[in-house]
Amino acid sequence: MAHIQGVSAETAGQDVQLLYDYTRQGLAGITDHEPRGMLEPLEMYAHAPELLKAIAGLEMATAQLNRLEERLNVLAQLKAATLTSCEYCIDLGSQIARRSGLSDEQLLALPAYRSSPLFTDVEKLVLDYAVGMSRTPGRARRQTIGAPGRGPAGGAHARYRAGEHARALQPGAGDRRGGF
Repeated sequence: MAHIQGVSAETAGQDVQLLYDYTRQGLAGITDHEPRGMLEPLEMYAHAPELLKAIAGLEMATAQLNRLEERLNVLAQLKAATLTSCEYCIDLGSQIARRSGLSDEQLLALPAYRSSPLFTDVEKLVLDYAVGMSRTPGRARRQTIGAPGRGPAGGAHARYRAGEHARALQPGAGDRRGGF
């Protein structure tokens, strides 16, 4: 349970309610599940509605980026989620990873990806990058900065996606598993 009570849909303003509805529909589309309890991070940010709108705008803009192959994007996000121990992100990310074609064997091999034959050299490079970006302070190796063959824009996309998991661990959040 969260230490800080989030802003419920019933008490939120109209803009925040619309954002909740949009997010709920998007999560249901990604996971094929009703996103019960998955709005908790938004409910926390809703205490500062302008901040919530800005974060939503950044998320929507980032979702439209296609500089990285979906599989690489998913791998980076899921690895970062595991390193920051974000149960919400691991749960949701695992579901998305399966839908993106990752096998259960690959998901189980993620902690030891460096020695696993289940990942390509490019996937290992992206995973190395996610590991570097998840450290405090972030330390990605220079050779990973351009997100393998994707140029600076691909690197920016990877940096944002890998770094968002550390940001998601805002104070006040409790158990945020989504049940996938």
